[in-house]
Amino acid sequence: MEYEKHEDKYTGALGAWMRDQKVSSYRLGQLCGVKQSVAYRWATGETIPSPKNIAVITRVTEGRVNALAFVPELEPENVEAE
Repeated sequence: MEYEKHEDKYTGALGAWMRDQKVSSYRLGQLCGVKQSVAYRWATGETIPSPKNIAVITRVTEGRVNALAFVPELEPENVEAE
């Protein structure tokens, strides 16, 4: 199964969600309406989804993966008040 071959390459919150839910990049692509190769690049951190696709990912993951997952410098612990 494709999931088992590549799961060790998945990173970040999206990769953790995929491992937890046993979702392959092929299945993520189906759920998000994109090609498997696009979903794979998101899961491995090679590319960042567009704002529209981040919204789709947030819906598909029921909020477990949101925009902050793709912009770590905006995590509260990484932001200093000016």
